[in-house]
Amino acid sequence: MTIMVETSRTFLFTEYARTICGTIHTQGTDPQVWDILPDHFSAHPETKKLLARLKEEKAAEKKRVDYYHNLDLLKGRPDLVNGQT
Repeated sequence: MTIMVETSRTFLFTEYARTICGTIHTQGTDPQVWDILPDHFSAHPETKKLLARLKEEKAAEKKRVDYYHNLDLLKGRPDLVNGQT
């Protein structure tokens, strides 16, 4: 089954698959449908823990990267100031 799906993936976008066969719906789902569905994923305690951890990791990464962006390599090197070598 997997081999069949993988080998036929390129045929999904042919004219036959899109219009003639009728298996692919050209009109997408109405976006208002998703507003009606309850959000159980965000309310889950484990998800909240993961999102808090991700926020902490992003802040730590920003702090690590900012160190290198704000590093003054010319400080204490009078021989390299003003483009002199």
